[in-house]
Amino acid sequence: MPTRRAARTAPLSSAQESLWFLRAADPEATTYHIPTLLQRPQGIDVGTLRAALTAVTARHEMLRTTFPVRDGGPVQRIGDPDPIDVEVVDVRDRPDAESFVLRDARARSAAAFDLEDASPLRCVVWQGLASGDAVLLCVHHIAIDQWSLAILVEDLATAYDAVEAGTDVRLPEVPLQFADFAAWEREALDTDQARLTESKRIADLRGYPNQLRLGAPPPGDAAQAGPDSERGLLDLKFQESVGELLPRRARELRVTPFLLALAAFQGTVRRWSGQERFLIGTTLTQRSGELDRTVGYFLNTVPLRCRVRASASFAELCVMVRQEFTEGMRCQVTPFDRLVRGLSVSRAGRPLTQLAFSVLPVGPAESVGPWRELPVPPLGKAAFDLTVLVAADRGRPTGVIEFDPAVYPRQTVAALHDDFTTLLAAALADPDVPVSRLPLSPRPGGGSQGTLIGPQMDLVTMVRSRVAATGKEGRR
Repeated sequence: MPTRRAARTAPLSSAQESLWFLRAADPEATTYHIPTLLQRPQGIDVGTLRAALTAVTARHEMLRTTFPVRDGGPVQRIGDPDPIDVEVVDVRDRPDAESFVLRDARARSAAAFDLEDASPLRCVVWQGLASGDAVLLCVHHIAIDQWSLAILVEDLATAYDAVEAGTDVRLPEVPLQFADFAAWEREALDTDQARLTESKRIADLRGYPNQLRLGAPPPGDAAQAGPDSERGLLDLKFQESVGELLPRRARELRVTPFLLALAAFQGTVRRWSGQERFLIGTTLTQRSGELDRTVGYFLNTVPLRCRVRASASFAELCVMVRQEFTEGMRCQVTPFDRLVRGLSVSRAGRPLTQLAFSVLPVGPAESVGPWRELPVPPLGKAAFDLTVLVAADRGRPTGVIEFDPAVYPRQTVAALHDDFTTLLAAALADPDVPVSRLPLSPRPGGGSQGTLIGPQMDLVTMVRSRVAATGKEGRR
């Protein structure tokens, strides 16, 4: 386990190093900028905010860490807890102040970070809004994940109240800093056991396709889908029965609700792709109890082997999903990049896994005391061709599908959404039904029971269609 080092420099974690090289290759990319826009109806005193932020960054080293190059590679350099620079924008004279703030927040969030010499945290305040002053906290992903973002917002609200009241700022203790974890991870990966785990996982993944493409969209007018940016979002809307049946079936089948939903998604992908074996990525955190209050980037992508036999019942599929997820958890410390290298997969595009299924990240609460969160549209490109993010709470399940519109237009994603939610509801109603007989959405011309998306066709026609499509792609 990590121990407190109290050093001013440290290596990057493997996940950080991957992000660092991605940014070095494209410094203007905004995919890994994490903006949070908060509003305080009572107004924001800039001096109080600056003092509160300084207290928070004093507690969390990662928020005052830079990433310079030393001896040919990047390192973490922990800076002093100096006062945070807060930019102030007065919007009192703007008739469009509310909409302007949203536009301006997105534009400022897209500004490139100077990770080598500047803090990974930026702060802007807009004063003069009728609904209350707003503050933007924008952090580069190399320094934070969604769990950490919730910590940042909670600690800022606590510190602001204390400074405003003229009392000492008392924040929860942070026994370990991220630099401690990064140094420990590097040492842990340089062991015989870690190398054995890595080689075994690479062997397990061999033979599984490292490219996965879903079927064509259903008939319809693509122009009706509406415009998309570089990253599309579609809310998940489950049928009413799912909220009641999901926790009950999960107990009966001895899986978590998340794994049950993952099994349904695998069944949907099987029908859309026509592939029985494929890989789906999931994002796992590497936090332990002592790291619960530590701000940093603790995520790792773990490719999961999916094998969906058409004759298997949904209950049997859940067992296989549980077994593979357990195996993936054992290998979660193996960095994703090492698997890519070990499998000799091309790094072009999105290597190894193009689809992902993960728990919806924990973000700041909708309100923390008098603060409330305002929506900021996502920046940059989607990390995967398509990601399904599901909430892990016990109420009616919720979630979102994030997608790359250049790969899957919104119309296609909407059709996939319908099929996934329909198949899940049917599987919950009767888990003993074979996966191949679970219904998809009854859309005209596609999505009927047991068929792939698109017009119904026999096996020979389907194969000829795919061969023809492959030939066209090869001639482009």
